[in-house]
Amino acid sequence: MTTAPLPTLLCLHGFLGTGRDWAAVAAALEGRARCLTPDFPGHGGTPLTAGVQSYAAWVQWLADWLDARHI
Repeated sequence: MTTAPLPTLLCLHGFLGTGRDWAAVAAALEGRARCLTPDFPGHGGTPLTAGVQSYAAWVQWLADWLDARHI
């Protein structure tokens, strides 16, 4: 018997936060959802990249991040 894949939940941190802000939520949902908790450029483990200086650029960065994970 195969099980259905887990739903994917994208958890975005706020200003000055990191993906680690969602650690407790991700732990609570373990086995029930796949939680993605990226660090935006300049936060946590993601360096600030040139050109990510507007909301539109951040949206594009996130779209690229999701595309890289086939989401």
